[in-house]
Amino acid sequence: LQASMFGIPKVVVCIGYGAILLVNGPLGLLELTLVVFHTYLCWKGITTYEFLTGKVSKKKVAKPANVTSKSVGEDRNKNVLKFSLNSEAYLVRQLDGDQEVESEVDPTPRP
Repeated sequence: LQASMFGIPKVVVCIGYGAILLVNGPLGLLELTLVVFHTYLCWKGITTYEFLTGKVSKKKVAKPANVTSKSVGEDRNKNVLKFSLNSEAYLVRQLDGDQEVESEVDPTPRP
């Protein structure tokens, strides 16, 4: 550090930096602990509620056993792909000058 920063003596600046580290150091460790804890919970596939109470959440109980997160993700990917392809075809036809085009997107609501 320089002898003075913006007219503030070097000693005062060092004391200020020390105070900042003294406060933010422990807070940073607490935050890191929470990040590691929640990473562990995600790895185990449980929620904070389930970890603290030992009970299974109502959402997991209501979920049918035969539906896996992979199949739900695959369905979502298929819907996104279908929507993307339909939107692209619609835009291409509009750019070609055909203004009388009806959308091919499935109008049924998705869950």
